Amino acid sequence: MKRVVSIILAIVFVFSAGATAEVAGLSIGSCEVYAADISGTCGENVSYTLSGSTEKGYKLTIEGNGAMDNYNYNAPWSDYRASITKVVVNSGVTTIGAYAFYGCTALESVSLPNTLTSIGKQAFGICWSLTSLTIPEGVTSIGVGAFANCCGLRSLSLPSTVTSIGKSAFYYCEKLTKITIPEGVTSLDAKVFEYSESLYTINYAKKGVTIASIKGTKSGFTVKYNLQTKLADGYQIQYSTNKNFKNAKTVTVKNLDTLAKTIKKLKSQKTYYVRVRTYQAYTIHTNSSGTHTRYLYSAWSSRKSVKTK
Repeated sequence: MKRVVSIILAIVFVFSAGATAEVAGLSIGSCEVYAADISGTCGENVSYTLSGSTEKGYKLTIEGNGAMDNYNYNAPWSDYRASITKVVVNSGVTTIGAYAFYGCTALESVSLPNTLTSIGKQAFGICWSLTSLTIPEGVTSIGVGAFANCCGLRSLSLPSTVTSIGKSAFYYCEKLTKITIPEGVTSLDAKVFEYSESLYTINYAKKGVTIASIKGTKSGFTVKYNLQTKLADGYQIQYSTNKNFKNAKTVTVKNLDTLAKTIKKLKSQKTYYVRVRTYQAYTIHTNSSGTHTRYLYSAWSSRKSVKTK
């Protein structure tokens, strides 16, 4: 009889534990237990709802009006962050708080509204499973380390409205292969791309150079262009007999204050098409303790034509 009573009590205990697990989003044996929606506030006029389960993953919805709170590793959903797979931020929310989704290592899908204006410090830090993200127009500021250690991130689209990008914003984004920096950004920290060793293409949306004049010389030409100091270490001059720059040749001018360049040993009495852009070099460390030099290039200037003498 005692053994029967013990078995009954054990069964009662399991079922009562199941009720608690339902709130916590756990699983019992081979049966998955879905969590009741967990909700609360994450800003003065902003709230969150967490729905789903540990095994299937959680969806985190942020809604309301105005700014999210900033955190320091202690967002209200931090106990569940390893199981959050989807984040939806609804229209009306204006900021992503510091460390908001930090450590959400299972996060695969993020939807952001066009009311957003800033992304805080380490907001998406260590979101390993995030492979792509489009940041909407209207965002002007990306915080320090905002996407640091997003080692699975392959595609990141920045809006034209961004004017500020914090230090180490793209630290250790080792699978990111290309990025375009909006023209409103005028400075970048030297380590903004540190350890992002697959990043071969860094474009700057701004047309930083204007050709001031171009004059044909004997079997060559002289091109003059205006000084640039924003995101620039030097200039590149490209020229070709083809207006689409097929088989073009490129000459690098390493001194930023050198505002004219004479190209020689060309064909005489020939029309050449010429354009200029700036470049800035970045040294990126790699996992093998080596370094790579990567270049941020501005957009090309308008094309000019010149006839050699």
